[in-house]
Amino acid sequence: MWFILALLAGLLFAVNKLISRAMFVNGVNPIAFLAVHDLLAGLLLVPLAILNFSLPHSDKTWLALILCVLFIFLANFFAALSLEKTEASLYQIAGQSRHVVVLFGAYFLFSEAVSLAKIISIILIVLGVGVALLNKSRLKLTLGINYAFVSAFFIGLAFLFVKLAAVDVKPAFLGSLGLIVSGLLAYGLLFVTKKRPSPMIPTGYRGQLVIAAAIFAVMELCLFTALHIGEASRVTPVTQSSVIFTLVGGYIFLSERANIKQKIIGCFLIGTGIGLLYFF
Repeated sequence: MWFILALLAGLLFAVNKLISRAMFVNGVNPIAFLAVHDLLAGLLLVPLAILNFSLPHSDKTWLALILCVLFIFLANFFAALSLEKTEASLYQIAGQSRHVVVLFGAYFLFSEAVSLAKIISIILIVLGVGVALLNKSRLKLTLGINYAFVSAFFIGLAFLFVKLAAVDVKPAFLGSLGLIVSGLLAYGLLFVTKKRPSPMIPTGYRGQLVIAAAIFAVMELCLFTALHIGEASRVTPVTQSSVIFTLVGGYIFLSERANIKQKIIGCFLIGTGIGLLYFF
């Protein structure tokens, strides 16, 4: 079950980031987007959160809950800054560094084995993402790429602390709380820096924002449930199926046929790595 949920999370993540990138390219303020997007996504999960209301039973879990909410905000914040300044494909490549954080973090926090199969699968997935997405562009250490690396680091930490908090806190409640707090913190940041645009989101993009928020809400629910029932060091790499879904969607709906052989090889490597995680 964790495998299916992780694949679904990967699909929804890919669609969400494509919508987000399209809005940023057209001048939507990334912090304003983050504030409205995360708050709306969190509110959409409130009915499920009420049905699954749960709080930590120990100081350790309370600390994990507080840290995971903070790391969710920081991951989303730097992801928004990155996608404003760099291509979604380069953001995806830099984001692969999260696997190292999760692999070794899960070993120390949950005693998850650092097996040869996991290491090989992660290498194949990272290599596949690089082959599939790195065309004429090069992964230079621009500000946008640096933001992507920082976001990946906090994503890895967020995944680990989500799993720690999920011992007592149900995924739906955790997802709703994390997104609402992330949105409120982004609003606070706009207020403190006095850079709140008016309107927050231009009228022509509000429909896209609602769709992106709804997709992200379901994605978080699938992801947090997968982390709750599966190993963090397996769930995280499987979510990189988002790259395959992005490329297939681009081929079918956007007629993106350039470098098709390279993309097929990359998808094959990613698929092989994901298969290793499932069967081994």
